[in-house]
Formats: sequence, C-alpha cells, structure tokens
Amino acid sequence: MKARNFVLPAYLLVFCWSCAYSPMLERPDIPLLQEVAIGKKLFPWAVQKMGGAYSDPELAAFVEGVGRKLEKHTGRSEVTYHFQVVNTSKPGAFAFPGGFVGITRGLLQKLEDEAQLAAVLGHQMAHIEDYHLNDALQDSALYPLIQNMVFSAGNAPSYDQSVVDAQELVSRLLAWDFSLKEERDADLIAVGYMARTGYDPRGMLQLIDIWSSFEASRRASGNSSQKIQPHSVTEERWIITKRYVDNFLYPGNRSRYQGDEVYATATKKLRQNSHGYDLFDQAAEMEKKGDFNQAVALYLKAAAETVDEPLILCRLGLAYLKAGEKNSAGHYLRQAVRLGPNYYYPRLGLGFSLLENGEPDQAIVHLETGMRLFPTIEGAFLLAEAYERQGKRPQAVSLYADVVKAEPFGKFGRRASERHLQLKNN
Repeated sequence: MKARNFVLPAYLLVFCWSCAYSPMLERPDIPLLQEVAIGKKLFPWAVQKMGGAYSDPELAAFVEGVGRKLEKHTGRSEVTYHFQVVNTSKPGAFAFPGGFVGITRGLLQKLEDEAQLAAVLGHQMAHIEDYHLNDALQDSALYPLIQNMVFSAGNAPSYDQSVVDAQELVSRLLAWDFSLKEERDADLIAVGYMARTGYDPRGMLQLIDIWSSFEASRRASGNSSQKIQPHSVTEERWIITKRYVDNFLYPGNRSRYQGDEVYATATKKLRQNSHGYDLFDQAAEMEKKGDFNQAVALYLKAAAETVDEPLILCRLGLAYLKAGEKNSAGHYLRQAVRLGPNYYYPRLGLGFSLLENGEPDQAIVHLETGMRLFPTIEGAFLLAEAYERQGKRPQAVSLYADVVKAEPFGKFGRRASERHLQLKNN
C-alpha cells in the first residue's frame, strides 16, 4: 500500500472506532414485496443486457458460497440474497433492489483472493441493507410506471410502454452513481460482515485500491463506457475505512482468512480462458468499426481458445450474418443456443437467420423465447414479422403497433408502421 501524505480533517477523527457501524434503521416507503418484485423482474434483464450469465457452474457455486457466508451476518433477515457471475470483460459489480447482486468475470479476473471477493459482495449487499437502491427507485419517475408490469403474471411477448420504461430503469440502475457517503457507509457495513464471517477485513482496503486503479485507467483513456454502478474513490474514503478496519486487527483476533489458494482454484478456468476473451473483445471492436471479416477471424481464434463459450459463438454467428455468410451464421448460432439456451442474443440471431431462410415456424420458437428472456425492439419487430408470415395476423398487428409507439421515428418504427398499415387495410 502506497503512503498517503495528507492531513485528515479533525471532524473525521470524531468517530467511535471501537463500535460496530450500524446501517440506517428506518425503512423507506417502498414495501419489501415491491422491492423484491422489482429486483426479480429487472435484475435478469440487467444480466442479459451485459452478456448473460457466465457458464462456469463451479465458479458460480463458489461465488454463491461466499455470499451465503456473508448473508448470515446481514441486518435484513427478511431479504434473501441472490448472486450471479455476469459474462462481460468490464470489471464491475452491481446491486439491484430486493437482494440481487452481480459480479462480472472481468472483475473476478482482477481480484486476488477470497477476502477481496467477500469485500465486493459485502459492499453490494450493504447497499441493499442500507436501502440505497430504494433511494434510487424513489428518485426515478419510472418506478411508478412499471409497478403493474412487475406484478403481472402475463407471459405473452410484448414491447409496450411499460417494457420501455422498465428497460430505461434497468439502464439507470446499472449506471447509478452512489453518493460518497453511501459508498463509505457500504464499506463499513461490509467490513463488519467480513470480520464476523472470518475474512481479513483488509480485503476491503485492497478493493478500494483496485477501484481507484480502474478510475485512474478510465480517466487516462477517456473511456466512461466501462462504468457499472461507478464507485467514488477518495483519500477520505480510504482513511475512514482503514480506521475502522484497524479495530478488527488486534493481536488476539486470529480469525482473519484471506483465501488466496482456494480463490486461485475457483478461478482457474476463467484465467486459462483470459486470452480467448481478450481476442473476443478485440473482435467486438472490429465489428463496431464494420470490419466483419477481421471480426470473424478474431472470433474464430477466440472460439478455438475458449471452447463451448456461447457468448463467443453467438457473436461469431452474428458477424457471419453481417458478412453475408448465412450457412456459417446458422451453424454457430445453433451451437450458441444449445450451449446457452437462457441467453437472449443467440435466440434473436437464430430467429432472424431462420426468417431469412423462410422458416417462420422455427423462427417464432426462438424469437418468443428471446423476448421472454429480454424484450428488445429488434426482437419485437422480428417476431411480428414471423407472426405475419405464419398467418397470425392479430399477434403481428399488436407487436407492430408496440414497435411504432416505442420508436415512431426510428428504423424499426418506420418499418413497423408500414407493415401495420398494410395489415390493417387488407
């Protein structure tokens, strides 16, 4: 740890360091049932939006196990926590209302031991325990607009205004910037979880330094798109947490577990595949630039190094589609669906591929599944087109109307408007 040369303001020293930090006791106005329902509906959409769940059952079980240890010491016994490893290279972690916590494979690659993982999960759980996400909901005008949707038992694919509002709320929650006070409070609550569980609380200080290095790298590159619930890092935050951590480091307290070896074992597959994911990220950049041939070449290398990875196979298939190679596209998209049946993107791609091949019946199967996993305007338009080709006129008219309302002047909205009028007039 590098030396920090500054004078701590006197008012920060007035702190009962020997006392455990207590989160707020008053419950905000959002009832638990609504809080959990919002998280249960929107958290899976956030995971889908970021790349789906990472396909490593052993790693998922390890992360879940660490979270369960911490959960025993949380202050909200009425909340059941859920943990998910998200398949993106962006280093980050995020919390959603109702007890939902995500951590990316990109961040897991940056951590060094189990104590640091406990710090990440504990920090996110503390945001939930201290109702910080409920504050985010109350600050959003979108929250009351989606309440009926999250409690609805309907399962018909749609893209109505409530879905549009919910999608916007997902984006806002993922980008939610906690206040410095909320970050400090979450640090201290998490340190308490860690100490009571037996983890070395210094893992929280190491995590703050990791966040600090991320922020420095982002500022240097000018890239703000990497932020996932960004963390405000200041010298003051580090010092306050350090003072609190020191309370748990007295000589007689020997229950300080770091867990570097067990963490190395749990993340072995992830680290072995790291070069393949680097190639995948390079391919994605080529695809953004419109260089589909180079993207395909890099995706193929990534797929060779990272066997049976549905995200890579999906993007490879989609790149082949953009390059006009339909047969290769269908081959890899089918593999991606087989290996990752609960990820929306290969379903969307395969549905489009089947429509192009004149197979609307099979396209509907995948497009309906994709829309239930994560409704998108592209998926709604393609499904409406598949319904139209199959002769399901009412369903097609309804979905085309949804698309027009959601994006009246966009590419899909204009095309849907034309199809909607033709169907209504014929």
